[in-house]
Amino acid sequence: MKLQWSIIILVLIMTSCKSQVGIYCTEPNYTAFCYELKKDGKFKFDEGTCTGSSQGIGEYEIIEDTIKFKFQKHEINRGGYQLDKIKEIDKGIIVNLMVIDSQSREPIIGYDAAMYSEDVLIGGKSGDLEGKARVVTAFNHKPIKIEISFTGMHPVNFKLKEEGEYKVLAELVNGWSRPVLKQERIYRLIKLNKEILVIGGFGEEDWNQTLYRYEEKKK
Repeated sequence: MKLQWSIIILVLIMTSCKSQVGIYCTEPNYTAFCYELKKDGKFKFDEGTCTGSSQGIGEYEIIEDTIKFKFQKHEINRGGYQLDKIKEIDKGIIVNLMVIDSQSREPIIGYDAAMYSEDVLIGGKSGDLEGKARVVTAFNHKPIKIEISFTGMHPVNFKLKEEGEYKVLAELVNGWSRPVLKQERIYRLIKLNKEILVIGGFGEEDWNQTLYRYEEKKK
């Protein structure tokens, strides 16, 4: 009977641990990192330092007093754009730009929108307080490349090969992010509840790190 109760208690503990989903982050001190634990046993990892940031995804597993993070190979989002032709016009190109941060969804103020023809700069504009800009150029049947850039973010560029007025929504992302390589990180699981995640090392690597659950503000 005692053995049966031990098994039941162990199962309850394991179930309780796995049910603690959410985002757990270290306190920022020149560097910080977060693990987002999801219901389906998957996780997302974000780390920031003074020199850049890294991102990772994968699956996690809890076995007794151990938590294992299996990082998978993945690509970092480099931003993108949506382009629509809204009007036919002759002998020219007009582009109405709207540029936002892909994470915050807020407009990016003061970005540069440069126009090139055969790799020669022919003009450009800066984004206004609403993240908008309007660039206009003549068209001589050669592709026009428009490159949108902002400090610390990956540039986005596209080409136009015919006259017309266009509407473009571009999304820029952090340019310092790099993917975490495929690997396994195994920690001693000291505590996991709705408030904190405490992990540590094994054997001679006797250390511990507390991550605090991040509560998103409700709008």
